[in-house]
Amino acid sequence: MKKIGLAVLTAFLLIPAFMYTAYAQTPQEKGYLGVSIQNITEDLVKSLNLKTDKGVMVNGVVEGGPADKAGLKKGDVIVTFDGREPQDSRDLTSIVAATPVDKEVRVRINREGMVTTLVIKLGKLEPKEVLNRYVADLQKNPNDNALREIIIKFAQTMKPGPAMPEEARRHFVEAGALLAGASDKRGAELAIAEYRQALLAAPWWPEAYYNYAVALELAERYDDAASVLKLYIKTNPSENDARKALDKVYVLEAKKKLAAVKETIIPQPIPQPPPSPIAKFKGVWKFTSTNQVALTVTEMAGQQWRIMAQDLDAEVREVNAHRLFVVTHFVNRVTVYNFYDLSFTGDNTARCHFWLEGNGTGRNEQNFDVQRTSL
Repeated sequence: MKKIGLAVLTAFLLIPAFMYTAYAQTPQEKGYLGVSIQNITEDLVKSLNLKTDKGVMVNGVVEGGPADKAGLKKGDVIVTFDGREPQDSRDLTSIVAATPVDKEVRVRINREGMVTTLVIKLGKLEPKEVLNRYVADLQKNPNDNALREIIIKFAQTMKPGPAMPEEARRHFVEAGALLAGASDKRGAELAIAEYRQALLAAPWWPEAYYNYAVALELAERYDDAASVLKLYIKTNPSENDARKALDKVYVLEAKKKLAAVKETIIPQPIPQPPPSPIAKFKGVWKFTSTNQVALTVTEMAGQQWRIMAQDLDAEVREVNAHRLFVVTHFVNRVTVYNFYDLSFTGDNTARCHFWLEGNGTGRNEQNFDVQRTSL
């Protein structure tokens, strides 16, 4: 990558952005008029009460420039230039750019309804002035990549090369620090904003374009990153660096495709086991007549359930949406089994059929009403 020195570059607007095409190749040899111009529209004719709808209107004159020295004024309408009738602003730009430096041309104008002719000797812009104008135009149209390419190409023709604005260096250094500390898209976006500012002040800077692309990739803005890498390649890096950058463009295109596939895949919910029917019996069940606890049904981790019957762990024998049948046992000389068979009679009430076996007295059966007091 090229190393570029430091200096302060001052930008000023000479003519609108549409006029930069006149200097796309060797601007120091192109004619320079020193005006800003615009097309004449019906609305403009009405709002300014123009006396003609033919030609191109002057909306600014550079002080001390060729047009200013010849007496051209803001609001004048250029009808012919060197014998040619410009169809619009872009046409006039091309005509001026094709006219040799120092040539004296006759310019017919309409000034408040009066037609007169001025003789203007065209000047030329020094390369630094051309670059300043380009940069000023770009700052008004930051997304104009065509203009960026022109600036990059023009900067390569300057001998010595353009000085680096301190403003560009400051934004570049801050962006590098932000990018180094970025771990997600939000951090990357902070770096992106700083690189963008650096490249508005120095639109020819190779390292800034490359690092800008790295930040855009981290933010998963793959199209933008690829576009910026292509601008980097325009800065004329070494053959090896250009090859790596172009390969990186291919990688970004692949990442974009992968991201698009991921967006179309609808994540499937993880199937959950159906709730246990025991859940319907969750809570504390008390005998209605004595208010003593008959059963407690508690949910444990992993959809496991613990059922206690009078302080003993109960084993489930059968359960469905309407019935819970459990048994406990304890050893008192012989093993005694207690059976609890609950059947819902309401949302929070049930009939408990109870019996015990194993104490030598046979099967002792009773029925109790129970109610759920808490969940």
